[in-house]
Amino acid sequence: MKINIIKLNHYYLDEVVKLHVESFPGYFITSLGYEFIKLFYKSHISNEYADALIALDEENKVVGSLLGVKNRAKFYNQLILSNGCMFLYYIIKNNILKPYTFIRLYNRYRKNEINNNFYSGVVLSSICIQQKMRKNGIATEIINKWIYNLKAQNYDMAYLETDATGNIAANNFYFKTGWDIYIKYSTYEGRVMNIYFRKI
Repeated sequence: MKINIIKLNHYYLDEVVKLHVESFPGYFITSLGYEFIKLFYKSHISNEYADALIALDEENKVVGSLLGVKNRAKFYNQLILSNGCMFLYYIIKNNILKPYTFIRLYNRYRKNEINNNFYSGVVLSSICIQQKMRKNGIATEIINKWIYNLKAQNYDMAYLETDATGNIAANNFYFKTGWDIYIKYSTYEGRVMNIYFRKI
């Protein structure tokens, strides 16, 4: 099957958000609501520190997506300045009865000494592939396209974060595609996370 990888644009936003919701049920960002997720993806289109790629099948349907940032701290600073009020509105609207959400959000994105490089460097934030299209090499293809683009911009290292436990398939995939363990740590919630790095 021929796959076409392009930059995300507004035309495909709803398809990409639907794919995200289907790929990450029960995840924290998914719990923040459809409107929040859509604005988050939309922010990657215009933010100078962000990358957003999508994989299209032969019928131009979205079968995969990738989000990355070139400087996570600067990306979120710019995101807050440009859309902070709307993000806050959607969070309150969808989580008014869940005040713990605000604590989780703060702890999730705060900078700490353990993953300092992860927060300041190039980061693969998210990748999702349509369920029926997995194991067709699409994830490898879209990551390689992203890495190729970064290399052309003279970046030399990329990072990503994923669960260390209960996540065998993802960890094996990253090992096989050239990623190595940078550090392992536990979040304030007790989740054990792997941070990987890959030379560009």
